Amino acid sequence: MITLQKKRNTLFLVSALGALFLPVFFFSFFNSFSNPKSTSQAKEYLVELQEDSFSPELLQIEKGDTVIFTTTRGKPFWPASNLHPSHTIYPEFDPKEPIEANEKWSFTFQRAGKWKYHDHLAPIFKGEIIVSERSFDDVSGPTAETCRVGANEKQCWEELISTTLQIKGVEAALDILHNNQAHFANNCHDLAHTIGESAYRVFSQGKAMVLTPKTYYCGYGFYHGFMETLVQTTGSPEQARAFCEYADRQLAGETGDAGGSCYHGIGHGTVDGGDPRHFGDAKAVIAPGLEICERVGSTDTQIDRCASGVFNSLAIAYNNSSYGFSLPRENPYGICEEQVKHYFKKPCYEEMNTTVIRLGDSFVESARFVEEIADDVYANYAIESLAGYAVFFHSSRNNLEDSALDCRSLQERLRLACIRGFGAGLAEHALPESEHVASLAFCSLRILTDEERQTCFGRLVPYLRVLYTREKFQEICQSLEEDYRRFCQ
Repeated sequence: MITLQKKRNTLFLVSALGALFLPVFFFSFFNSFSNPKSTSQAKEYLVELQEDSFSPELLQIEKGDTVIFTTTRGKPFWPASNLHPSHTIYPEFDPKEPIEANEKWSFTFQRAGKWKYHDHLAPIFKGEIIVSERSFDDVSGPTAETCRVGANEKQCWEELISTTLQIKGVEAALDILHNNQAHFANNCHDLAHTIGESAYRVFSQGKAMVLTPKTYYCGYGFYHGFMETLVQTTGSPEQARAFCEYADRQLAGETGDAGGSCYHGIGHGTVDGGDPRHFGDAKAVIAPGLEICERVGSTDTQIDRCASGVFNSLAIAYNNSSYGFSLPRENPYGICEEQVKHYFKKPCYEEMNTTVIRLGDSFVESARFVEEIADDVYANYAIESLAGYAVFFHSSRNNLEDSALDCRSLQERLRLACIRGFGAGLAEHALPESEHVASLAFCSLRILTDEERQTCFGRLVPYLRVLYTREKFQEICQSLEEDYRRFCQ
């Protein structure tokens, strides 16, 4: 039984403790408001991917703050830094894998700047997080001059192109690629992707959009971005086909592969926007894309180009552990051997180049995997493509004569295809308007046999027709030795 005296003692004790700790509590409480930002008081913010967009799409925070990403779409999502699909501007801002719909992912921003991001699984959804050191300082917009000398080049070029798209439109953004590609060569294709995505939004609103030969810059990345956005937005093969036909009509006689690159973009977009539950299963990843290709293509060539986008995306996935794959070192062409139809088998052997090149320390070492392909026809497709990509991947080691000698060190059945690949690759990975310079020099090497020069020019010249306007192509043809001008016909 509690006595009155005990109650009084208890009340006195509580009162005394309150008198002791209440001032401490109020001091801490009010101090937290007078100093809302310190190293121990970083804030958390919520960004939600909803049906139509990230919410909020623009968020201003301070360095050290954490953003928690969730979704209400009922589908896995993958918030990650631009550029798509490489995430190279702020590579740490990337969960490296899909986030399930009922889960969340948080990231603490330790770098000040303007960080644009997207949903990697549906890159039509975009957002921006501005991280400041202390307060939300206004950061002036970049120019080409500041990007060339700045410390954060990738971010600067991405922001410049984004701003140019909003103010001046698609063609002005393509001009930035043309005039400055030497400064961001490794990211040029991804930046062209960004322009293609914005161009789709213009096209989908029924606004006039005139395509020009500039859309071929940076390996036709414009069409990859455009078609990926279209496929993920509408899922309509008919609309995809209609745009490819529109591109062919718009650029008829000006550049030769707008339609083909457009079909490649369809396959690319279908796989990139595929079901993340299929990650790690190559057959499941490519199946929807190959099905779309057969629906959208009315000729074997169109299906082939579409399928090249499918297998290109698979090769990229092989090179990125986030997709649940590891490099298939035992048999990198295994998935190609399983294809039955030629218009799937051929592009598969060609597009595995970005995976196979990583399996060796040199081009010749990587080429040993090609030598194991039993079928001569597909082995030739594979080595030509591998040699073309080696120009880019081993760019620091490029020497024209050494490349020719590398080809001669391979199995005799691969020699000529290898020569063709290096010639075309030097054009494909050159700066705009100068694609012909190094490639023609390679095909003209005195150490090449007449047979090697003939096969090199026979592959290169038709490819230059694809890259250049009619007038520029004719000018190049006039500069060729007479014996090789027949390839211009």
